Amino acid sequence: MEIDAAPHHTKRPLMISFIVPAHNEEAWILRCLAAIRCAMGPLDEPYEIVVADDASTDSTALLAEQHGARVVRVDRSTDSLLP
Repeated sequence: MEIDAAPHHTKRPLMISFIVPAHNEEAWILRCLAAIRCAMGPLDEPYEIVVADDASTDSTALLAEQHGARVVRVDRSTDSLLP
């Protein structure tokens, strides 16, 4: 799938982004990531998984990163987003 990117009229591939909000979800995050991969497997479309880690105090972010997700962390001490 491609779209025209105005104004230069160059084509770029579309990517599906899955945004997964998470707070202390170490017991479930791997199942969630696996379900997304299972659903996308037969489609042969580019996609990314971004886990929005809402100040988890468990292994949610680490597990997500180890299994290929990009993790964006919310720092509650400053209410800012951390890469």
